[in-house]
Parts: sequence; C-alpha cells; structure tokens
Amino acid sequence: MDNDRFAQQLLDGLTSEQLVELVARLLDEMSDTERMEFCDVLDQDVAAVFRRLLEPPATATEDETSEMTSDARFAQQFRSALAALEGLLTELGDEDGDYIYQEHHWEAPDFDAPQLASDIERCARDLLPLLDRAAELELEEKDWFLDLCREIADGIESYPEYIYTEEGVCFEHAATECVLKWLDLHADSEASFLDELVAFMAEAGHVSLDNGTIRTYLLEDWTKGVGLVDAAVAEGNSARALEFCSKTIDAYFNRRSYGRDCCGFDPGTTPLLGHWGTTSMSPERGSNLYSHSIPSCSYA
Repeated sequence: MDNDRFAQQLLDGLTSEQLVELVARLLDEMSDTERMEFCDVLDQDVAAVFRRLLEPPATATEDETSEMTSDARFAQQFRSALAALEGLLTELGDEDGDYIYQEHHWEAPDFDAPQLASDIERCARDLLPLLDRAAELELEEKDWFLDLCREIADGIESYPEYIYTEEGVCFEHAATECVLKWLDLHADSEASFLDELVAFMAEAGHVSLDNGTIRTYLLEDWTKGVGLVDAAVAEGNSARALEFCSKTIDAYFNRRSYGRDCCGFDPGTTPLLGHWGTTSMSPERGSNLYSHSIPSCSYA
C-alpha cells in the first residue's frame, strides 16, 4: 500500500472532526509504551509535539504547554501573521484606497495615518508573541522590520503631491515593541542593540516609533546601564559614557517614580548625576538617543 497516497486520500475524504476521531481511536488501541515507541519513527519535528502531548499535564512546564505546535505549523502561523501585516501595504499610494480621508468632497483628501497605525497595531498584537520562536527558527532576516518600514515609506511617498503625508506614520505600542524585540533578539550585546535602534530610527523614513514604549523597554532595569558606562569609560569614549550615564540615572528615577523596588545609589560605585535632565528623542537630527543636561558625573 502506498501509505502517503492513502493518508492524502483520508485527508481529502474526511472532515477535520472525523480525522480527530480516527486518530483518537488509533491511539486508544496503543499502549503507553507503544505510543512512545511510535515517536521513534516520526519526523523529529512531529515527534517533539507528539511527546509533549503525551506527557501528564502535571509534569508539563508552562513553556512546553505554550509550544504544542510543530516548527512547521508554527512557521505557517507566523507567515499568516506576516501576511496580514504586509497586506496593509497594498493600499498605500492609492489615492482612492483605505488610507485616504476626505471629510467633504470639496476638500483635498488627507493621508489617514492614524487608521494605518491602528491597523498595523492590530496585526502587531498577533505578531509580538511569535517573535522569540520566529527568531530562534530564523524565519525572517534581521532587517525584516526595517524593510517593512521602507515599504511603508515608499507607499506614502507614492501618493500624489496634493495629499499631505509629511508627518508619516507613528507606530503604536505593540508595533514599536515588535521592532524593539526583533532588534534585541538579533543583537549580541546591549550596546549593539542601542546602536541598531538608533540606526533603525534614522533609516525608517516616514515611520517613527512610540517614544513611551522605547523608554519603558530601555529603562526597565536601570542597573544594566552600569556595565555599559564602565565599558565606554574603558574604551576612552567619554561622550558615550555620558550618554549611558544619563540613561542609567533616567531609568533609576523612572522606576522610583512609579514606586518600583530599586536599590539606592552608592556614590563612587555607580553613575551619579547632579540632576535628572529632560529627555528628547531625535536621532534623525543627529542627536544621541537620549539627550540630557548633565552638570556632573562620577565613575568608580
């Protein structure tokens, strides 16, 4: 018997409910030992899912129960989420498309940036929890999000001149976090992640990121900044040391202002600023990622 042909005929001839019943009946006829031995003849990707499903619920960890899909099935889900996001771009540049707003027929139409941002955000919420495994399986290139932003920029620039598009589109929270996480997953150090982020923001064209989300992502653990400052000082790069120092103090007060637990400063062993400066984010204008007024700073 041609088993592959037979299996395909079953798939074509039965409903999904009938296939579930068929598999359940077959498993009922097998002992626990036979089920585990059966894994040895399966494709490795399929066998991994099969084994996890056979484990008693009490012994399965949270991570394992959240990954009950094969790599191939996960890749399908990831591609589907990407397709939904990329499908939005087909409307860009069309003066009669979904992202053109015209309140009155006698008025010139405008580019509906908020609607595009909202649609991207909806897709990003589905995409965000998939990024860790997608990066592990190398399902997309490192620069995929930058390429996406370039496509958005090209689409915006293709509108007729009478449609105002100068403000571009600003990603909302989930979309911004997707970008940050993807960059972070492909960075080999925190310093390289910051460099990649600055480069991304400079090259994204008409696309900007949500500043609040960036602050939260970067400043979640203020103690990480100490190592970056030490590394910059060791390299003799005082400008970069001051930049990391300002972010570290920013992070400390940010956490403290929200009542989060964080240890106090130890003068002489941790970066110290005279006061907390005002943050501005404008790398496209040639400034650092964070720019502060820094009257004094000491290092160990």
